[in-house]
Parts: sequence; structure tokens; C-alpha cells
Amino acid sequence: MLSCIILAGGRGSRMGYVNKALLKKDNRPFISIIIERILNFSEIGEIIISSNSLDLDFLNLSVYSDEVKDIGPLGGIHATLSKTANDFALIVPCDTPLLDKSIIEKLLSVEEREKYDLIIPRINGQVEILVGLYSKSLLPSIEEIIQTGHYSVLKLLEKNRTKYVDLSEEYLQFLKNINKPKDFLEIGGTL
Repeated sequence: MLSCIILAGGRGSRMGYVNKALLKKDNRPFISIIIERILNFSEIGEIIISSNSLDLDFLNLSVYSDEVKDIGPLGGIHATLSKTANDFALIVPCDTPLLDKSIIEKLLSVEEREKYDLIIPRINGQVEILVGLYSKSLLPSIEEIIQTGHYSVLKLLEKNRTKYVDLSEEYLQFLKNINKPKDFLEIGGTL
């Protein structure tokens, strides 16, 4: 079994400080769209949310706020990975409403998953670090990165056993983060 962590703790500064999890596509909040996709996978036994807001209590899921504040996605990963019931967690950001189930299927299909600490997609040499399978074995590395004061999640690639799942360029559209009003309008989003 796997857990799923949805990262929804960002401030949304480039979107005018709105909670991006609650932005809507097809009149549905982004986070609801993502949860629906995750529920299609029987291997995922729990969904937990990383959020520093009370706005997501309506989901009736476990919501954890960052223990170490203002350090970006690493703070959310740190706060939630230790709380998961399973050794591996699928991590996805709340601002990827176009995330296609085929990407998740490709990540889940990696054989001998236990040999790796991190399984992430890569397109044309570029990694999408905030979509992937994370092992609890990453927690000491995460804590080490936090201690350095440089909070890049990409630093996890340096000292851990990483499996890259190479995808073709057509998958870029499914990994698109909605960070700016322009991105939001391009996907037909509504407030």
C-alpha cells in the first residue's frame, strides 16, 4: 500500500495570495479534481494534505501544517511524510489539475520500488521533483537539508537513490503548475 500527500501549503503569491487548492476548473476545486484521480488507484490507502490553512477542513482528510515554517514545499513534505501510514507516498502538488493518471501509473509501475528513495518523472532531462514517490527513508536527508538553511527539494537528488521515469514531451501539459493568472486562464479556470 501507498499513501498520497497533496501539497497545498503554498502562499499563492504569484496568484494574488489565493489558496490555489481552491481555484476551480470546470467548477470544481483543483484539490477535489486531484483527489478524485487519486481515488482511482486501489494501491493508495490514504490521502493526507499538507496545508497551513484551515480552508481544507471540508475535505474530511488529515491536514498537517508545516512544522518548520516558510521553507517552501520541503516544509510540507517534512511535515507529512513522517505522518504517513505507509513507507512510500505519492506526492503531488495541489496546483496541477491537469495531472493525468497515466503519469501516476508509470510511477507506480516501477519494479522493485523498495530499492529507491525517490521515483520521479523526467522529461528532456528536466525533473518534476514535486510529483513522485517518496520513501520515508528520505526523512534524515530532508532534515539535513533543513539544517543547512537551503531549502531546495532538488537537493534530495544528490545523496539518495533516485529512479527517473523518462516521459515524452507530450506529458509536459499534464505536469503544468498553475502559478500565475495567465496559467489559470489558459486552462479555463474560474474563481
